[in-house]
Amino acid sequence: MLHSLAGSGFRRSVVVPSLRRVTHLLSRLTEAALRTAELIRREAEIARQQAALTRRRAEASRAVAESELEEARLHRDPNHAAPRAQRVKLLEGAARVMDSEAAVLDGAADRLLSEARTAEKRARTNGGFASLAGALPP
Repeated sequence: MLHSLAGSGFRRSVVVPSLRRVTHLLSRLTEAALRTAELIRREAEIARQQAALTRRRAEASRAVAESELEEARLHRDPNHAAPRAQRVKLLEGAARVMDSEAAVLDGAADRLLSEARTAEKRARTNGGFASLAGALPP
């Protein structure tokens, strides 16, 4: 005999227990997706912090380069000035590399935030299905 969706026969239907399992699974999936999104956002925040620190380090490297250059100009002995001038070139190159690293970290943070938004969308989708399944009579 087929059971209708309304009436007393529905409670004994095999559909109800399976709907409860689906609802529970969707609820767990929603929680897992939200946790994933939270962890990815944390990872993105760390990448942003690393990018900021790398930029600060590049600025410090440039400041050291300026100081070395000034020191090289003040030296009358070329034997002491030449190594300073060479170090300036190395420090400026290192600062450029650090700027590139910071840009890569910023790009990684942007990608991670996109992944977090995707995980949140999965959670909303799973949560929506769970609420629909939960709206059926017990």
